[in-house]
Amino acid sequence: MSVDDVHVEESESSCLSELEPHDLETGSPAYIELEKVISGRMLLKDIKKLSPAEQTSGLESFHNIVCYFAPKSTHFSLQMRARLFLSVLHFNKNTSRSQATTTEGRPQFSISYPKGRKGDAIAKEVKVKQTFGYVDELMKELLLYRETYPSYKSALYIAAVDKRLVVPPPLADQANRQEKENVIQQHVNRFNNE
Repeated sequence: MSVDDVHVEESESSCLSELEPHDLETGSPAYIELEKVISGRMLLKDIKKLSPAEQTSGLESFHNIVCYFAPKSTHFSLQMRARLFLSVLHFNKNTSRSQATTTEGRPQFSISYPKGRKGDAIAKEVKVKQTFGYVDELMKELLLYRETYPSYKSALYIAAVDKRLVVPPPLADQANRQEKENVIQQHVNRFNNE
């Protein structure tokens, strides 16, 4: 890579747009220094990381929704799976909301003053309000299942048989059960032998 391969867009800052690659003479001290900076190993390595093909903002948004429905600071034992399912339903229903418009039909924006921009104002799109229509559908299904099946366990079993789903056994059933006295004796012996 050489300085001649670098192209500066018109939209770049005025400082950069004043400097064109053909303004530097090949072999001049400025050309050599600029070429060292541009072809530097660290810069080339960092440029690859600047804008990856896979943006993670969508994943971060989903994790934010999961933390809203199932906060990490609260322990949920039996409800955790249901809360995760709810977060997925909510995210899928609201992930691609369009931009809100005014009564005249113009797109709405809000003004923000982030610290990262040192107080400079930026415009942010205002999205349409979230929808919770999936809750009504869930409640209808819940009432149908409640009228049809006497318990959650039987509903889960019948649903698994109907859909040929494989419901794995609980992890606790896979553990080797040992007598309590033997476990205590091993614990005591382990610490007495040291």
